[in-house]
Amino acid sequence: MDKTEQEIIKSQILLQRVINLLPIRVFWKDKNLVYLGCNNLFAKDAGKEKPDDLIGKDDFSMVWKEQAELYRADDKKVIESGKEKLDFEEPQTTPNGDTIWLKTSKVPLIDMQGNNIGILGMYEDITERKRMEDLLKKQREEQQIILDSVPAWIFYKDKENKFIRINSAFANVMNMPKEQLENKSAFDIYPKEQADAFWKDDKEVMLSGKPKVNIIESMNSPQGMLWVQTDKIPYRDAQGNIIGIIGFTINITERKKIEEILLEKNAELERFNKIAVGRELKMVELKNKIKELEEKLQSK
Repeated sequence: MDKTEQEIIKSQILLQRVINLLPIRVFWKDKNLVYLGCNNLFAKDAGKEKPDDLIGKDDFSMVWKEQAELYRADDKKVIESGKEKLDFEEPQTTPNGDTIWLKTSKVPLIDMQGNNIGILGMYEDITERKRMEDLLKKQREEQQIILDSVPAWIFYKDKENKFIRINSAFANVMNMPKEQLENKSAFDIYPKEQADAFWKDDKEVMLSGKPKVNIIESMNSPQGMLWVQTDKIPYRDAQGNIIGIIGFTINITERKKIEEILLEKNAELERFNKIAVGRELKMVELKNKIKELEEKLQSK
């Protein structure tokens, strides 16, 4: 073996060592989708002792044979198009039969002459991240069910005055889908004067860190002018930092109408009482006058 061949072998060994040190799984296949090599982490995922155990095999002979067609379809697209496919998620069966989730990238494998001779792939195990994402999604869905069950209007706003979460009651009164309302500013959906008033209260709550309750004000809506009563509290993150406000609003329009009717009736009653008192005074005065005249008549 001459010196050049020895250098090539050393270079190949060094390259394999470098690939083995990478914290991600790496593999490469020829144009027939047969494995030409991989690193130690990939071999371990395949249930093999070392990378050499995979050379010459295809995905149908691997523990993830259930996903073989899926993997090969992506491989063929990359090889035929000559274009990379990056950062996509896919499942994989493990040697013990579990399913894990991968974040995968594949690029054409190009030789020294510029020929496309296969595919180079790499992936990371994102199973735990997916599990946490699914858990958070489930929790959010459960929280939304609870929020939507409350008849009061509930909304979360960030420090830029944008709605980041609302419940169905709020969406219904605004006659807009939740998805359309979220990420909109109050200035996008209310007249400026009204939005300014709402924003003033929001800033007061965020700056003071204290709730502001029993705010009674009028509000324009697709149903017309409404009277509402709102409580606002600071919205804090896990570290206790104020990142917005949470609002709870109830429609008190009917209550206000009843209050206005009561005020009107009380005023009417007061007017009647004044009239009645005046009449009573006149009756007393008249009785006294009659009595005075009778006494004069008797004395004559």
